Amino acid sequence: CIMLAGDSRQRVFAMPFDLRGLGFDLSPASRTLTISYRSTEPIRKCAEAIIVPSIDVEFLGEKRRDHARSLRAGPEPLLQGFPGTRRSTDLEFAANTIAQLVRLMYQPSQIGVFHRVRYKLEILENMLKARQVPCVRQGFAGEGASIEGVCLTTMHAAKGLEFRCVFVIGASKKYLPLPIAIEQAALAGADALAAAWAAERSLLYEAMTRAQEMLIITWSGEPSPFLEPLLSAAADNPRSDR
Repeated sequence: CIMLAGDSRQRVFAMPFDLRGLGFDLSPASRTLTISYRSTEPIRKCAEAIIVPSIDVEFLGEKRRDHARSLRAGPEPLLQGFPGTRRSTDLEFAANTIAQLVRLMYQPSQIGVFHRVRYKLEILENMLKARQVPCVRQGFAGEGASIEGVCLTTMHAAKGLEFRCVFVIGASKKYLPLPIAIEQAALAGADALAAAWAAERSLLYEAMTRAQEMLIITWSGEPSPFLEPLLSAAADNPRSDR
């Protein structure tokens, strides 16, 4: 007996493909899972909002998850942007907020922080240490293997992780999509370019869905175009606590 599992929304490395194109039609025996057991319903809805139909390709006869739901309730995710010119404003906000959450709500190891690029995590690490918050950068040549603290890692290393509270920082136009990834893909043709855009979007989705209870998304400067559906919804339905 062989079981295959796949999620086209979490494909961040390979080009999209359909097993039926390889001669395997598994749709009669496939099933689409629609219940999220990790994230709260507000987090699930927030993450689903950034997905576009082209990402939902059929993999194992996979169908659109229009009836997906979560069994857990919780607060709405926080979208916090800083339109000024200071490059690290959102990192400072994240560091201050994490320090407060560690004092009041969470153990450091219950908080995860994701960024598209590594060097920004080094800056945040120094900010957290200055605030006496234990932290560790994971996925960097074995760093942090035995240290308990706030997990700092890249979006590419998000798979398999989950935290009660997640910060997705640097969600700006400068980093999502990452310009060099798009430029290199453009040289390979239209299909590669489309795949690169989809992969960058999936990276954000992957990072967002690591959150169990609380999700905070921050950026400095212009927000990522992937956040446009969320920002439009927030503008149409303003909240006093946003």
